[in-house]
Amino acid sequence: MVGLLVKATNEGVLSSSDTCPPGLSIPLIDRCCSGNRPSIILFLLCIALFVPGIGSIPPTDRDEARYVQATRQMMESGDFIRIRIQQTAREKKPVGIHWLQAASALPFGGPTAPLWAYRLPSVISAILAVLLTFSIGSQLFRRDTAFIGAIVLASSLVVVAEAHLAKTDATLLATVVAAVGMLVKAFASSPLSRRQALIFWAALGIGTLVKGPVLPGLTATTGLSLFFLFRNTRRASLVSLRPILGIPLFIVLVAPWAIAISIASNGAFFSRAIAGDIAPKLLGVHESHGGFPGYYTSLLLLTFWPWSLGVVPALAAAWRGRHEAANRAIAAWFIPGLFVIELVPTKLPHYILPLIPPLALWVGNCLTSVIQSGAITQRRFSLFVTSFWILATVGIAIFFVAASVVFEPRTLVASIPIAILLGALVYRIGLAKISEPAALVLPLLLSATSLYILFFGALFPGLNPLWLSRSLHQELSERKIDDPSSIVIAGYQEPSAVFLLGTEITLTDGAGAAESLRSGRATTAVVEERQLASFREALGSCANTLTEVKTLSGFNYSKGKYMTLHLIRLSIPRTLSPTL
Repeated sequence: MVGLLVKATNEGVLSSSDTCPPGLSIPLIDRCCSGNRPSIILFLLCIALFVPGIGSIPPTDRDEARYVQATRQMMESGDFIRIRIQQTAREKKPVGIHWLQAASALPFGGPTAPLWAYRLPSVISAILAVLLTFSIGSQLFRRDTAFIGAIVLASSLVVVAEAHLAKTDATLLATVVAAVGMLVKAFASSPLSRRQALIFWAALGIGTLVKGPVLPGLTATTGLSLFFLFRNTRRASLVSLRPILGIPLFIVLVAPWAIAISIASNGAFFSRAIAGDIAPKLLGVHESHGGFPGYYTSLLLLTFWPWSLGVVPALAAAWRGRHEAANRAIAAWFIPGLFVIELVPTKLPHYILPLIPPLALWVGNCLTSVIQSGAITQRRFSLFVTSFWILATVGIAIFFVAASVVFEPRTLVASIPIAILLGALVYRIGLAKISEPAALVLPLLLSATSLYILFFGALFPGLNPLWLSRSLHQELSERKIDDPSSIVIAGYQEPSAVFLLGTEITLTDGAGAAESLRSGRATTAVVEERQLASFREALGSCANTLTEVKTLSGFNYSKGKYMTLHLIRLSIPRTLSPTL
C-alpha cells in the first residue's frame, strides 16, 4: 500500500513541480526535493521513527490493550461483527480498526500473533499520513515547503507516539489527511480528478468505520469554512467532489457493518455508543479526562515537540500571508477544528492529532521562507516561546532520567544519552539566530529522531515496574502455568493481563478468587495486596491448602498507584479441590 502511494504521488495523482525554487538557504533540501527522492526519504524516515519498539513495548493500558484483545476475540470466535472483551460487549467505537488489525495479525498466527502484528496498521497509517501530507502540501505550497512540512509531521511527538500503539488514532490521521486534504485541495488549488474524488469518499467511509463521527465532523467544519472563504471556486470545487459517485461508495463502505451490528445487537449498538461514549464526552468530563479551555493550545508545547519551537513564527507568517489561498485553506482546516475540541469538555492529548498536518505545513512554509517583515515583533514572540520550549525540553530530559532512577536504574544507559542529546539541542537553539529558522531544521530532526529511537527502542520497554502484566505473564510462563482458564485475578483488572494471559482468565475480587479456588474452577490465584484480607477470609480453614509462590510489585500507571500481586497456588491436586 505504501509503495503504491509513493508511486502514485510521483506519477502525478497529486502532481507538483519537480524542482525547488532557487535561492533556498538549505542546499540539502534542494537536493532532496527532486524526482522520487522526497517520498523515498520520507518513507525511510518514518521507518526509523515508527518501527523501533513496536515489538518490545508491552501492551499499554487501557485503550490499546482493549483494542487488541477485542480483535483477538474476533479471530478466536470467528465473529467479525460484534466487538467484545471477554464476556462484555464493547459498544463504543465502530469495527474498522479491528478489521485492519485482524488482517494484519492473520498472516502471523491470527489469535496467537505477536503484539507488533496488531500495531502494523498504525505504523502503515502514520506513513501514509506523512506521504499524503507531502502530496497535498505540494499542491498548496512549494514542493520544498511540503517536504519539510511532512518531515515536521513525521517527527512530532504525538504522531510518533500514536504510530507505536494499536489504536484508532494513527489510522484516523491517515483518513483525515486523505479526506480533508482533498477537500482543501479542491477549493484552494484545483478541482479534483475522478480518482481524487473517489479517494476523498473512500477515506471518509474508512474514517467513519474507524472512529465514527470524528472525520465527518471535521470534514463538515472544514467544508463550511472553505465554502465561505472561496466563493469564486466553490461551485467547481463541489462539483469536482462527484457526490453522485462518492455517496454510494461511502454507503457501500459503511452500511454493511452498520446493518449487521444493528441486527446482531437488536438495534442497541448505536444507541449505547451515543449514550455511553459520544454524548458524555460532548456534554461533560468523561472518565475523568477533563481540561481547561486552551488545553490543546497550551499542550502543543509537548505534543508538537520539537517543532513547537516554530509555532508562533509560523502563525505570524500565515497571518502575513492570510490573503494567499494556501494559508486560507489551511486555516479552514486548523482553526474551526481547534475551536471545537477546545470547547468539548472531555480532553485527551491525542485529540489534537487530526490538526497536526495543517500546523506542520504552516511550520514548513515558515522554515522555507525568508522573514522579510515584522522582525522586532517576531523576535520578541520567538524569544518568549523559545524560553518555554527550552524549559519543556529540559523538563523532558529530567523526566526521563528520573524515570530511570525511580523505576529501573539499568535504563540509565538509555536515559543519560537522551539527556545529553537534549542538552546539546537546547545549547544549539540558544545560539541560533531568530532570523534564520530554516537553519534549525536539521538539528531538530536529528535530535528528535535519536531521542525517539532511544526512548521507544530501549528506555520505555525497559522500565519493568511499569509493566506488571508482562512480569506476571513471564512468571506464569516460567512456572508452566499456561492454561488461562485455571487462572483467577483479584484486584488487578487491566486488559493487558487479559491479552497476555488469555481470554479465559477470570477477573474478580478477593472473595470471587477464593470461590474459584474452592470450587475447582481455578488452581492459580493472583491477588492484589488490598484484596488479600477478603480473599483469606472467604477461604476460611481452606487457606491451609494454598501456597504463596511469588510476590510481584510494580506501578499501575492507569490508576496512578503502586500494586503488589501475590501469586498463590493450590498445594493439593486440582481433582481434589471440589471437596475443599
